[in-house]
Amino acid sequence: IGSRIELSHAKKTLANFLSEASKKAVIKRLNNPEPKQTLNEARLYADCLSSMPMCFNLFGLLADDFQNATNAVKEWWPDVPGFVADVRFEWSPGRQIPGRFLENRSAFDAAIEIELESGGKGLIGIETKYHEDCKKEAIPSKERLERYKLISDRSGIFMPGYYDQIVGTELQQLWQDHLLALCLLQDEITNWKWVKFVL
Repeated sequence: IGSRIELSHAKKTLANFLSEASKKAVIKRLNNPEPKQTLNEARLYADCLSSMPMCFNLFGLLADDFQNATNAVKEWWPDVPGFVADVRFEWSPGRQIPGRFLENRSAFDAAIEIELESGGKGLIGIETKYHEDCKKEAIPSKERLERYKLISDRSGIFMPGYYDQIVGTELQQLWQDHLLALCLLQDEITNWKWVKFVL
């Protein structure tokens, strides 16, 4: 397959990454695993067409310099309040924690944490796609769907009839990405005050 690098060579050379900053971000992320993460190292190191290494290549420079990151974020999204405080990859606020967040293993491809001028934290959650399509996913269990619907309805942002238009369709993954952002605002333990989801 012409889009793959031999794995041992890929690990040794970090050839899938285009800058020293992106390489540094990869090493930092791999040295800091998160509970119940689903990070596929072979895909990260060796798949030239995967959105995962693309994400490190796109946003690794931001992780290396928060002042430049703040400047970039303000240029891309002028409505973002505050300043960049951190840039994370394959990040979730918490996976499979009963009663908190989505209670599943969803994560953002990249997450830019914002320090708000008014206090508290903000987050830009990013989903990246390269050659991948949004595909129909299996309908989640009744318990999962109840959790997703609860977060959706609490947010107040979805139009009437959204549920039947999304569940079991190509939109289901992106719905869950939106919900991962929205559930931060609904968490009573942490101090998230502002969120944006970007595809």
